[in-house]
Amino acid sequence: MTNKELWLWITASFGPANKRKWEVMSGYSSIEEFYSDFVRGNIITLTSEEKARMKGVTEQKVKQIAYYCEVKGINIYCYDDDDFPQRFRDLFNPPSVLFVLGDIKGIDESVIVSFCGSREISEYSQSFEKSVVADLARAGVLIASGIQVGADMEASVEAVNRNAKSYAILGCGLEYEYPKGSGELVRKIAKNGAVISEYFPNHKPRRKDFHYRNRLLAAIGLGVVVVQASAKSGSLSIAEFALTEGKDIFAFSPGDVFSENYRGNIMLLRDGALPVFDANDILNEYKNNYSHKLTFSKSFTDSYSMDKRKPFERGRGRNKAAKNTNDKNIDQTAKQEVEEKEIDLSGLSDYGKQIVDALKNKTLLVDEISEVTKIDLMTLNLELTELEISGVVKALPGGRYSL
Repeated sequence: MTNKELWLWITASFGPANKRKWEVMSGYSSIEEFYSDFVRGNIITLTSEEKARMKGVTEQKVKQIAYYCEVKGINIYCYDDDDFPQRFRDLFNPPSVLFVLGDIKGIDESVIVSFCGSREISEYSQSFEKSVVADLARAGVLIASGIQVGADMEASVEAVNRNAKSYAILGCGLEYEYPKGSGELVRKIAKNGAVISEYFPNHKPRRKDFHYRNRLLAAIGLGVVVVQASAKSGSLSIAEFALTEGKDIFAFSPGDVFSENYRGNIMLLRDGALPVFDANDILNEYKNNYSHKLTFSKSFTDSYSMDKRKPFERGRGRNKAAKNTNDKNIDQTAKQEVEEKEIDLSGLSDYGKQIVDALKNKTLLVDEISEVTKIDLMTLNLELTELEISGVVKALPGGRYSL
């Protein structure tokens, strides 16, 4: 069997979201190596039931699945494919196969924010969400959702209406129109972005599968936005996954602090979620690392840049002149330190000097540094490690580097 067919085989044998497959493959360097040992009967960690299931998934069956997807225009991405998003690969229980309508290339480099919330959102939340999504789309942020009725679907519809690239993560197979009436929306998302499922195309919607779906919705974005959630909302599980994966968690300001419909939002905000009063509160979190991918409005520049926000303090206005002077001195000192560090290139290799030159006054992804310097990725990663240890460069969230 081909590499793709072997991944379909292991996924069909254990089930798409079953972490057991990763346990039995632990220690193997490739799916081919694991399959070879299975054929020889050398894997002692398998139960008799697991062996029977794996033998029951024949080569003919997986070839039929691959052919069916090809005919239907469904792209298959396997765990070890180059185009398989690292954001999914980094999960504790990553998907072994992704079935996709559209194209998932570039996910790792994109500013994606996932939206979730109640199925029955208020008029206030609906209006608020449309405004935020529209502003994010204008700024270059990509939207992801589970396209369930309510907050999820509103986010996707608004993104599509803005002709913005977006993503949908399904908790069922791509062959099912769930929720009913979402077919046209799915087609529009796939045309400009991608509709993604870890389930086989004919997999029917099941309640438990949407819980597993939530981990992918949390993983695809840099952050998760909870629009409206009660204390028992499924959206809170997405926030939990996001917290586990080190993602940003945003929560809309409650439309009614006494309403049970916003109890989940209040819980998240009390626990440290970032409050959202407009799109700028989300954009502000990514302005430093992703400014080259985003377009900021005048309202953001004038009012929402953290550089201009001051923490509330008693009598703040009394020493304003002195404070401004101190700020200038601090800025000048910081600028001088950076200049000194840029000038001191002694002891660096030729590669190191090229990297430092590429990073002057900017932050870049590893691939972008490689493109500028023409240094191969293996050598580049080694050089970046050396430079980070020596304090010349620093690693930033999102896989970016700066001086």
